[in-house]
Amino acid sequence: MEAMTTQEIVHYSIFALLALVTVGGAIKVAASRSMIHAAFWLFPVFAGVAGFYLYLGAQFLAAIQVLIYIGAILLLIVFAVTLTRNAADTDEAQSNRFVIPVVLAALLLVVALVGAAVITPWREAGVDIDRLLLAPGVPVTDVSAVGLTLLQQYLLPFEIASVLLLAAMIGAIVLARKERRAPDEALPAEEIMAHDERTEAYTELTR
Repeated sequence: MEAMTTQEIVHYSIFALLALVTVGGAIKVAASRSMIHAAFWLFPVFAGVAGFYLYLGAQFLAAIQVLIYIGAILLLIVFAVTLTRNAADTDEAQSNRFVIPVVLAALLLVVALVGAAVITPWREAGVDIDRLLLAPGVPVTDVSAVGLTLLQQYLLPFEIASVLLLAAMIGAIVLARKERRAPDEALPAEEIMAHDERTEAYTELTR
């Protein structure tokens, strides 16, 4: 067995570090009791994915990952979580009745990914990625290759992802909206007392 060169050691070390950051952040997202903490733990996940793009030579995708996912989507998630009622409440049990179906779906996804990795005819190491062509005259690292791939080969998954994002936005609106109280419904005693205290404090300040 040949000893690894310094370049191979550096490559494996970078890959292991990126994998550790990404997977570790994803585990913290799923295990955090606070939704705010889970939202902030998305940062190393998105940053790790951007690092993988750079590692594979896709500088454009890495820049898009940073600008859109970290600069826009992550901030949007943080604002949405902070504006949602009881988002910071860590006393509530983080239970989910769909644990078993989710675990089965995750196992099926792992099996599918491992199977795809095994049957994929990987190219030999040392191939210059800039010389690979997606289409005649279109290198895989070219920006136009992203558009051609999304709008031709992967058009259906691209549109399905758009529908999923729309469904997620509608679900977030439904969860964050305030429930309207009926006109004839009496206020709870705690709200009445809090309202009286605020009224008395305002009266004292305006005297």
